[in-house]
Amino acid sequence: MKRSFNYTNRYRMDGEWFDFSVHEQISGPSKLRYHIKQVDERFTGCRCWLEIYRGANIMRKDCGIFTAPITGEYELSEFDRGEPVLLRIKMVREEDKKRLICGWRDEIRPASHDAQGREKKSLLPVGFKDLGDLVWKTELEVLPPTLWINNKTGINEEYIKSDPVFAALVFPQVLREILLKYLGENDDDDEQNEWIEFAVKLVGKPYEKAKDEDTNERMRADWVEEVVQNFSKGNHFLERFIKREGA
Repeated sequence: MKRSFNYTNRYRMDGEWFDFSVHEQISGPSKLRYHIKQVDERFTGCRCWLEIYRGANIMRKDCGIFTAPITGEYELSEFDRGEPVLLRIKMVREEDKKRLICGWRDEIRPASHDAQGREKKSLLPVGFKDLGDLVWKTELEVLPPTLWINNKTGINEEYIKSDPVFAALVFPQVLREILLKYLGENDDDDEQNEWIEFAVKLVGKPYEKAKDEDTNERMRADWVEEVVQNFSKGNHFLERFIKREGA
């Protein structure tokens, strides 16, 4: 049954009131670990709902009535391994027929850990799923941008980090795709800003838009190409590729 909520007079919860982290498993779905602190009496007696989502895919977790700090674990069975997710928390006064939301917070990005327990701090999340006959692809339609690897290839995180051929052939193209998409949009999104800031550091200058669209498109392509060249040079992709292939 689809639940409806009343967002009247809702209170935006402080990010320091909860801790969320996603932990990949050696086998099976990742698990969400959560800890919600009892720091505001206005939420006492409310039912705590967690929504874990990526695009239109969503899972909901009823964490019970909030009378004390809530700690638990939840299996993310509807998401692929490594798939980045966002969270939404709602404190709902359920005895009220209007189901008033007393507190909420959206677009929470949980900390991410690999199957060995190491925290993953990457601008580009990497996930694994069936891609048909493709080895890899970049998903740009849903934030954050994600590099997907076909789970039938046998490629794992360590291979992606260490193989110079994979890095040389894949990462420059991924960077190009992301920047061309973001520079063609007008949204001022934090995720987009992170990538643009990363690119600016590589070339030492921001992208300046031209008034004429045809000129702007050409300048955008030239600026992105310079970023990708500097990215490849800084990571010695060609040198490492030749060394590996000649070994």
